[in-house]
Amino acid sequence: MDSATIEKVATTAVIAGAAFLASKIFETGWKITTKRPVPAEDADDVTLTSLVIFAATSAALAAVAQRYAYKGSQKYLAPKLAARFGVPQLKA
Repeated sequence: MDSATIEKVATTAVIAGAAFLASKIFETGWKITTKRPVPAEDADDVTLTSLVIFAATSAALAAVAQRYAYKGSQKYLAPKLAARFGVPQLKA
């Protein structure tokens, strides 16, 4: 594998893991704070307000987690890949 492929696969895995972890942490926090289960679209007792608040907050936290996971993976991977494969040369 070349360095670009390794970087893409590793970054994708880190971003997906960060989003999953942020979502699970938020779901747990929601359950503890509201003393209710996570709202689901098909549930009869869920208000539109709680559904929208949950979805918006969950998406925002996942986006922030993905951003910092990407930045962190680039900071960690770039020097290691450059040391192993060298600096990529641009083809003219």
